[in-house]
Amino acid sequence: MESIFGHGMATSRFAQGSGEALGVNQAYSVAAKAEGAPFPQVPAAKTQTEAGEGSKATELLSSVVGGKRKRVNFTEDEMLMLTNMSDAVNNVANALRETRPAHVDANLYLAVMEMPDFTEEALIVAYTYLLDNKDQGRGFLGMSDSHRDIWLRKYLAKNYYI
Repeated sequence: MESIFGHGMATSRFAQGSGEALGVNQAYSVAAKAEGAPFPQVPAAKTQTEAGEGSKATELLSSVVGGKRKRVNFTEDEMLMLTNMSDAVNNVANALRETRPAHVDANLYLAVMEMPDFTEEALIVAYTYLLDNKDQGRGFLGMSDSHRDIWLRKYLAKNYYI
């Protein structure tokens, strides 16, 4: 994780609060003056550093050539590790997306199964559809009996049960 995110966050003396202006020496900041205890003076050479400097990951991934930072490619082992980590995170994210609340409104079953003039098989098909589509199920419960009848006839005709 440090290889991926180590360069994205400033820490220790390089960190600033959300109210601090960027590019301002901390010793002269409003917050430092308000507290009365100024921060130690930072040498000018140290104030022009990039975020994440000093981390082991940054040292491994970059080298300085002629004053400019040059990125070094990952080794095969590092790429395999990062790929496996990415796959694991993606699998967790997909599992969380697919998780649905298990709450089923008890009134939905009665509202569907007590509709007259439909076969039990057709009503079960409609009920299963409404369970899979929670928004449709809530809408069905909010309808009057005549509108439920119209919705069921239309849905079942579309799915060849009438």
